[in-house]
Amino acid sequence: MTKKIDYCNGLNSEGIQFYYNTGRRGSRNAGQRLQVYISCTIQLEYEFKPYTDREDRRIYGDGEIVINWKESAMEEINCLTVDLIDLEGNLVYDLFESSDVYNKAKTERILNWPLDDGQRLGDAIWEKIRELGPNQDEMDCWVETIEELEKV
Repeated sequence: MTKKIDYCNGLNSEGIQFYYNTGRRGSRNAGQRLQVYISCTIQLEYEFKPYTDREDRRIYGDGEIVINWKESAMEEINCLTVDLIDLEGNLVYDLFESSDVYNKAKTERILNWPLDDGQRLGDAIWEKIRELGPNQDEMDCWVETIEELEKV
């Protein structure tokens, strides 16, 4: 089954942060981070796995929702802002800002931006979105969100 969920971390004061340009200690660039704000549509692929054991069904209910993260993805990015900030959280440079009318190729280019650990920015953002959940507090909320959408 598939569910589309709107995701936005715009109300989170710190956004999603990734270390970037860590440099040598004492270097003026050491400790800089990329701060990301994103609004997008998440497509979650999941299935309902019914419990087969009678006792499990009595205690836990009919079954559980299992999300297939390999088949799930950020489907459409509506808005993306990437800023370079220093160790204290002060803005150093507005690296990228997009809107729904912005060139999609430029958005793809910034998502392919390499981080210090060798990971691409887009993959790191997706990993953090999965980890933090739809309310930016915990991963388990994805299942709760699907359950709520199933009731509608």
